Amino acid sequence: VGDGDGCAEPGETIDLSFTLANDGATATSVSAELVLSHPDITLINSNVILPDYPRGSRSPITPAFSLSIQSSATTDSVIPYQIQVTSNHGQVSFDRLLYLGETPHLVAEKIIITQDDNFDQHAGQGESIKFSPAFTNLGCSTSTAVFGGIAINDPYVLDYGVRGTGEIPSIHPGETLTPMKLFQASIDPSAPHLHIIDCQITMQSQDTGQSWLFTLPLQIIDSGKPTISDVTVTPAQLQPGGSMTISAEVIDGSGVDMVRAA
Repeated sequence: VGDGDGCAEPGETIDLSFTLANDGATATSVSAELVLSHPDITLINSNVILPDYPRGSRSPITPAFSLSIQSSATTDSVIPYQIQVTSNHGQVSFDRLLYLGETPHLVAEKIIITQDDNFDQHAGQGESIKFSPAFTNLGCSTSTAVFGGIAINDPYVLDYGVRGTGEIPSIHPGETLTPMKLFQASIDPSAPHLHIIDCQITMQSQDTGQSWLFTLPLQIIDSGKPTISDVTVTPAQLQPGGSMTISAEVIDGSGVDMVRAA
């Protein structure tokens, strides 16, 4: 990649390599496309014809995608892109992010409940919960000595705070980490079902001086009312004459169940 340091930087031409795994039926007529539109990026090789992928196979996309980054591109910026894989079963897409720079770069997409009073891993009315975002390091160097902070302004949160020092372990490039019980909060018993709490989370790196701010939602779930979440469809695209399975997590007074509809 560029100067060989493993980082995508302005002025470089880089290769992007990915590994595809097939857990389903044999895929034939396989191709992959890099979809990226950005004024600072020029695509050099964005389409690859691939061999068949038998069930259980796992192999890299070869040759790798390649692109050129303008020397005027902004360092410490994040560029979204997509990998589209097409086969005889249809098309699936994978959303990814490209970080420009040599330093760590943390992103967080959702909050994970790591402990609650009734052990259903949801924030319930009247519960005391412990939680943390799932962090991913998009950068190309390890992030160490990172400390978290949180701010919540919501009438249904009685109190909140950081547990202990708020420090999280090292996060290596490309790694996703969910620290156990980084934050804590107490929920008002009168909180409405499905109420959304906005959590302002800051992460500060003492070794690089970087800081990151995330606004992440925390949803209140009344375990006595049915709620559907995490809906998935298999396969990703329905073929003519085919069938699909829809799976949904249902939360009710008796706990969590999986329901499937064909």
